[in-house]
Amino acid sequence: LHHSFGGTVVLGGDNKYSGGTLVDGGGVLSVSSNANLGSAGGVLTLDDANGPTTLRITGTSFTSIPRTITRI
Repeated sequence: LHHSFGGTVVLGGDNKYSGGTLVDGGGVLSVSSNANLGSAGGVLTLDDANGPTTLRITGTSFTSIPRTITRI
């Protein structure tokens, strides 16, 4: 999943996509559980090259993330 150039994307439910998640260009990614981020082996990458990116975690039950998070 690739989200770029501003705005907010809200992921919900148990997503099954693979290949990781990339947010760049000043975008915001909002999730409420690790399952929102696709397959467990997928890397989450926040790319600040074209503006600050944000991972917004909502709710109170999401206390850890068992995947690699990279900020570049």
